[in-house]
Amino acid sequence: MKKIVYAFWLSVFVIACPSPLFAASNVSPEYKNGVFISGGGLIGFEANKIKAFGGGLSAEVGYRFNERFSGLIQTGIVYTRDNADLLFFPIVPTARLHLDNNIFGYLGIGYVAMHASKGHKFSGALAETGKTWNGFDLSFGGGYEFWMSENWSIIPQIGFDYTRIASSNLFTPDAMVNFTLYF
Repeated sequence: MKKIVYAFWLSVFVIACPSPLFAASNVSPEYKNGVFISGGGLIGFEANKIKAFGGGLSAEVGYRFNERFSGLIQTGIVYTRDNADLLFFPIVPTARLHLDNNIFGYLGIGYVAMHASKGHKFSGALAETGKTWNGFDLSFGGGYEFWMSENWSIIPQIGFDYTRIASSNLFTPDAMVNFTLYF
């Protein structure tokens, strides 16, 4: 329970910090239609099976159709440790609903691969053995888009992932910050 509380406060901190530090007060575009790409980092805590913190890199590519709706693909790589090193590779088609110019909610359903490996010393060299599983991912959450210029924004967001993989149900609240470029 203590780790869940820490994860919650870390998420609040990640959302609150960019506001006064990075937001450009004179930039307030109505909205920017078109293609966008973004990348950043994420942190989360798997609260059901693994019960461990994890972190990694995130990436998105998408299209903002109008003032209210964007479609995108979320992907990335997430690392955590159980009895082995675990790497997750999600590919999640996602719909984003913009509630106003800056606030949005999102929902995505997609695919995730998990690779588990253990390192073993053999004659001084590190040899790895591993296995890969395929599974299902459901993610939802919300965020706020801080516009830095007409084409750049910083997007902190908090969310929740449900992953069904290797006969396990994983529940992961997470926080992410992405840097986004609109074309």
